[in-house]
Amino acid sequence: MTDVQELVAKVEASDVFEQGSLYLCHVFTNVKDGNHDMEVGYYDRKTDKITVFVGDPVVARPPEDVYKDGGAVQELKISDVSIGFAEAQQIAEDFRTAKYNAHPVMQAICVLQQLDEPVWNITLVLATLNMLNIRIHAGSGDIISTDLRNIMDLRQKEDG
Repeated sequence: MTDVQELVAKVEASDVFEQGSLYLCHVFTNVKDGNHDMEVGYYDRKTDKITVFVGDPVVARPPEDVYKDGGAVQELKISDVSIGFAEAQQIAEDFRTAKYNAHPVMQAICVLQQLDEPVWNITLVLATLNMLNIRIHAGSGDIISTDLRNIMDLRQKEDG
């Protein structure tokens, strides 16, 4: 069982979790200075909102609006995930050190979500004013895609 499967099981076994029409849609963490608290998000098709569960003991945040392009949020089937957070983070770090060793990491934003398949979507904010996005198949551990962009390029797109 992976670390995220254990976390999801813990959330679903907690007193504050009520299954109802909720289904798992993401696991999120923001890693900075070695600290990371994982959040588990569940989508409610009836209300079109996401409830996020955090902490130990587990607490639920109030349901929030969903940011999506129409339709329902895809369900993340945790049984299809065999690459946990620690392993995904190591795969991303191995790739970064092999290809971009001169770019030290300041922060990592990690989301486990269902796209066409279960994916670890990891964005590394680098000290060189770049962002490296690495998508890792959460079942096989294969790197699906990578993209290195200068942070200033994002600003130009916003202005344009």
